[in-house]
Amino acid sequence: DTIQDQKRSGKIGFYHLPYEKKYVKELNSFKNKIKDKYNTFIVLGIGGSSLGGKTLVRAMKSRKPISDVKVLFLDNVDPDYFINTLQSIDLKSTCINVVTKSGGTAETLSQFSYLYEKMKKVIGSEFTDHFIFTTYPKQGVLRKLSTELGIPAFEVPENVGGRFSIFTPVGLLPATMAGIDIEAVLDGARWMDEQCQSDNYKSNPVLHHAMLFYLLNVRKNKSVSVMMPYSNYLKDFSAWYVQLWGESLGKQKDIDGKNCYVGQTPLAAIGATDQHSLLQLLMEGPFDKVMTFVKIKKFNHEGKIPDLFSNEKEFSYLCNRSFFVQ
Repeated sequence: DTIQDQKRSGKIGFYHLPYEKKYVKELNSFKNKIKDKYNTFIVLGIGGSSLGGKTLVRAMKSRKPISDVKVLFLDNVDPDYFINTLQSIDLKSTCINVVTKSGGTAETLSQFSYLYEKMKKVIGSEFTDHFIFTTYPKQGVLRKLSTELGIPAFEVPENVGGRFSIFTPVGLLPATMAGIDIEAVLDGARWMDEQCQSDNYKSNPVLHHAMLFYLLNVRKNKSVSVMMPYSNYLKDFSAWYVQLWGESLGKQKDIDGKNCYVGQTPLAAIGATDQHSLLQLLMEGPFDKVMTFVKIKKFNHEGKIPDLFSNEKEFSYLCNRSFFVQ
């Protein structure tokens, strides 16, 4: 199918999310109701239920402190990290967002069960007021518990895969709680979608990018895809990229059902940190890698290096320069 065929069919709901206005009003209304009650917002979710939202929240934090609400993503069942984090916050002023599309994710249900009991002891009879679910529209255990316990629940559309759910309440709820203008985020997504309407690779940046990666993989044996943004605030973007790339392209069978075992291996990196860890392998190791570098158009701070040791040759070339060349 062409891109346009997939959009028209509605088979893949991700394409329509930037144009879906109902979530903005619904989520902002919810935020306005609870923002003065809580100073911490915890997201319990893993994989697609966490990575997109983490990417949004962390990337936008680079702009400025935008909310008094601290948004935390507890996306691992490492008991030390999980319990130590809970001990560092005031649960009485915490709202917990339980995110699992199917309602059956073992790690997330484990965390929810632990916190359900914990909050009952700490809060008392109104402890369920501190929970919010994000799950299937009609089915699954969280939808059932939502009805039985009176816990609000936002939906994940059935035709949207978990790793593509960033523009549903999965990603937009934590984003709006962090103070991000989610309507502006969707405006940006719509603008990008408009750039990708054509089936002609010359005028479609995403199609052009995909074609280059495909050819480099099948004709040049570039089997590793390295994502390397030069910003600490895009570290979670690299992790999300790994999921998108790995789950979308790693396939055992082809469209005819035959074993094929294909897919580039994605590798997350961060500049400039990994110039001092991975760079030697990337430059001098096997020639099996494609590297994508992401540049920040303009940092908020210049980070100008003072002219303190200009007489020292190791320092002289650095004096009066910025950390990063814009």
